[in-house]
Amino acid sequence: MEITGLSWFFSLLIVLMGVWNLSAQAYTFEDYLKEVQRKNSGLQAASKSIKGTTLRMNEAHLYDRPSFFFNSQYLDDQRPTAVPAFQGTETVLATYQAGVTQQFIFGTKATLSYNIAHTAINGASPALVPQTSFYDMSPKLEVSMSLWKNWWGREIRAGEDLTQGQAELVQNSEKFRYKQLLMMAELNYWRLALAQQTVKVQAESLDRSTKIRDWNYARFHKGLADESDYLQSSSALTARELDYQTALMEERSAARAFNTLREIDAEVVHEELSGPDNRDLRSLAIPVRAGNREDVEAALAQKKIAQAQAALGEEKNKPTLEVYGSYSLNGRDNTSDPAMNQSLSKDHPAGILGVRFNTPLDLGNTIDNKNGYAQEKIAARLNYERKLYEQEREWKDLVNRFKDYQDRLLLVQKMEDAQKEKFLKEKIRLNRGRSTTFQMLQFEQDYANAQLLKLKNEADLIGTYAQLKLFSGVIYE
Repeated sequence: MEITGLSWFFSLLIVLMGVWNLSAQAYTFEDYLKEVQRKNSGLQAASKSIKGTTLRMNEAHLYDRPSFFFNSQYLDDQRPTAVPAFQGTETVLATYQAGVTQQFIFGTKATLSYNIAHTAINGASPALVPQTSFYDMSPKLEVSMSLWKNWWGREIRAGEDLTQGQAELVQNSEKFRYKQLLMMAELNYWRLALAQQTVKVQAESLDRSTKIRDWNYARFHKGLADESDYLQSSSALTARELDYQTALMEERSAARAFNTLREIDAEVVHEELSGPDNRDLRSLAIPVRAGNREDVEAALAQKKIAQAQAALGEEKNKPTLEVYGSYSLNGRDNTSDPAMNQSLSKDHPAGILGVRFNTPLDLGNTIDNKNGYAQEKIAARLNYERKLYEQEREWKDLVNRFKDYQDRLLLVQKMEDAQKEKFLKEKIRLNRGRSTTFQMLQFEQDYANAQLLKLKNEADLIGTYAQLKLFSGVIYE
């Protein structure tokens, strides 16, 4: 009784271990996708690039943001002077400048600074230069405005558009590459899963052909059948062996692609993949479309870049006509405190008003550059329009193909069931001597072809669905 109980316990343990192993071997698409995301360096690089461009998407606005600056310089000049009694033999100058500068979006540039300078003139005659060591202090406001080149900030805005367009181009390109890699992972998973099922179908067909060949061989040697039946079944067996080898080759190829995406250098996949469920495939709905695809958005960013480059090129070669002015309050004294107090009063103001003009003389080259940028701008616009057209055509084509494959799925399932039933009944008729080997082999091949046709239709449906998801905004996260 005790031995029997132990036997029952170990039997149950073995069964439970077997069930656990079967569940452990189940390797779903979600498992594969997580492994690819974890191991594929291309996906990781694309993800980092997307996050990086997202963080620097507002980099363009730095053009019109205020910035702080600080400058300092120390000068020790001991060069010979023309009048040493007046100019001295050595001049020591230390300067400090700190302030804020702002480039406004409409083209004006303003700088507000505070300037400190300490000058020491050594070797000069006290009678001629009574103040040989002094401080100069001055708050200063400088403003400049362009009246031709960069008029109303066109060059600045073009620079902002260029920087932002470049970030958008990289981001959308990397998003599309990321989704394409994950789409390839989905296709590779189902390709291998269906390849494994195809191998099983071909193995079953090969096994049936082997049994039929052996059965005809036995009947031929017993004088119950003609040799032609045996030769015919042997020929059919060779064809099934060839089909089986072809299926094995496709499985190895699918396994290599499967392992490549998860960066494993092997031609064998030890996991048992879960095949698609026909009911799930028939219930699939067309993904909801979410605006333009990322590659089209990248083309739009390229158009934006071309327009910005054209604007920058045009502005760069324009003549410069700029008005500028500055106003400062000034103070000077032997010590720093009185000099600072004077700099905060209006006792010693200074103002400057001026005009700058500069123009290129190679007008022919300037005109050619302008026309060249215009052509590039047109090319980018046409490329974007073409991308939009191709996107619409591809969407409609994929939707139609998806519906066709889904409609065919039910039909091929019915065909497979009918061919299986026909083959099994013909096998019974052959055993009873009411059919021929050729007829039974033909029915067996019809059944195998129906199974393969269903697998191919499933692969086409899954592949089309994966491509449709590129339009849906799904990023597999």
